[in-house]
Amino acid sequence: MEDYDYPGAEQIFAQHGIRLLKGDGHILFTECGGGANLVEVWSRTKNVPFCFKITGAKGYLSMDLARVYLIKGDDHALKATMKIKDAPVVVDIPKNTWTSVGEGANPENGYSSLAEFVSAGS
Repeated sequence: MEDYDYPGAEQIFAQHGIRLLKGDGHILFTECGGGANLVEVWSRTKNVPFCFKITGAKGYLSMDLARVYLIKGDDHALKATMKIKDAPVVVDIPKNTWTSVGEGANPENGYSSLAEFVSAGS
């Protein structure tokens, strides 16, 4: 029976500092590259973005990434679930647009974690 654990998650955490938990295989952590159609996530834990490639019309990925403040969408409709003050908050990430989240949207939110991405299609 498939448990949907993210393959190679421990190695990715050791190398990049992002904990990937479960997914359906359609939202993939990837190296950031110039000009690629990727979702970019900015966190105060690193001075470089974390990037994701959406490979299907729909996708799901759960994760734990602390101190996220900015997300740039690709050409998919995307929802990001943030943990703000220990409560889940769903944020719409418009296509190809930078969106402030967590403390980036409101400093009173404090440090916020990214918990999941859900892509609803192009």
